[in-house]
Amino acid sequence: MECFILAGGQSRRFGEDKLSYSLGGRRVIERVFETALEVFDRVLVITKNPKRLTFLKGPLITDLLPLQAPIVGLYTATVKAKGEIFALLSGDIPLIKREVLQILRDRGEPPVTVFKAGDRVHPLIGVYSKSLRETIKKRIERNDLSMMGVLEEVGYNLLGEDLVRGVDPNLDSFVNLNTKEDLLIISERAR
Repeated sequence: MECFILAGGQSRRFGEDKLSYSLGGRRVIERVFETALEVFDRVLVITKNPKRLTFLKGPLITDLLPLQAPIVGLYTATVKAKGEIFALLSGDIPLIKREVLQILRDRGEPPVTVFKAGDRVHPLIGVYSKSLRETIKKRIERNDLSMMGVLEEVGYNLLGEDLVRGVDPNLDSFVNLNTKEDLLIISERAR
């Protein structure tokens, strides 16, 4: 199974490029990329600006549309994916565990499979079907850019936190790096 990592955000809340931020000697996106490589057959990074990520040792894909939203990266993945289903990850989850990705890979089913941890559904740690391309394109054309909107429109399978707690008791895999406050939490847990 292929895995696409979304790296198109502008890091506005973080104040600098969060994906290139060094955490324990490795950049945030390197941590996600390297963990994904342990689980998936092929890992590709979707970005608006491939030049800023040339340090990664893998394929970089330029987003097919100029809009700034995760759904645009999802659309790009549906166009570029070789297989019927693929994994989609956010580039800002540096504590993602290999075992969590193995659960996703092994249990992911079309049209969409995502995790629910705590009271949140995590659409950017999921498996998606290439067959969603036209649905996603139409949502983008009408400027309906909600990832949860996609899930609600097409239906989705949920993987509960009970599947994860044995390998990730604190659910660290689901902690996003969006702000400097998040960095404090992540730095503490990354030790």
